[in-house]
Amino acid sequence: MKKYFYVYRITNVIENKHYYGYRSSKTQPHLDLGIKYFSSSSDKKFIKDQKETPKNYKYIIIKECKNKKEALLLEIKLHQKFNVSKNKNFYNLANQTSIGFSTEGVHLTNKRKEEISIFFSGRKQTQDHIQKRSAKIKGEANGMYSTNFLEKWISQVGEEIALIEYQKFLEENRNGKNNPMYGKFGKNHGAAQTYNLTGNGLDELYFCGNDIKQRVEELCINWNTLRQYSAKRKSYKGFILKFVKR
Repeated sequence: MKKYFYVYRITNVIENKHYYGYRSSKTQPHLDLGIKYFSSSSDKKFIKDQKETPKNYKYIIIKECKNKKEALLLEIKLHQKFNVSKNKNFYNLANQTSIGFSTEGVHLTNKRKEEISIFFSGRKQTQDHIQKRSAKIKGEANGMYSTNFLEKWISQVGEEIALIEYQKFLEENRNGKNNPMYGKFGKNHGAAQTYNLTGNGLDELYFCGNDIKQRVEELCINWNTLRQYSAKRKSYKGFILKFVKR
């Protein structure tokens, strides 16, 4: 029996909150997602709400992949791009990596912190233990000791993912909250446009620049290149973008 591998996005259209995931299934994706399968999230409330109020959710198959590796790599790219573990607009609690899930952004409850504190309280540590722990933190026993961070990251997750993360870091001041124009351009802005993305079986309408850019990134299409081609009424990778000033 054929096995399908795909990357998907689930969106709560009421809260504008998303979930990115990867799935392998014996059922065709469009007959699986939102029908039999409601994500790999550990948030039971999120799963239950999808089943009880399906009209509040939108399901998108971002890409059907040839194998697990291809699907996993795309999921990693999307998790890194939107930093889903720390982004309040996502249900994801962890970022997928090539070696498993990163728990960055997962917060401990006060109860769990108290349990950890009780566990370690009163535990005597020998001087040898203290010295070894210190060496791991700031000495040669530390895996990062005398090592370039980017090189270390490349050795762990591969050059492609490491460079994506590095590029995101470089763009933070330009596209993030450090930019003085952050949050000042929205769908109600006077220069806002309506975007229509068509091609390869898609015909989607967007009223917000951030939304269309996110969709284009999901499809692994360069935003600037797509705009240049569309301005000349030419398709790029099978897609064409039409925009009209509102």
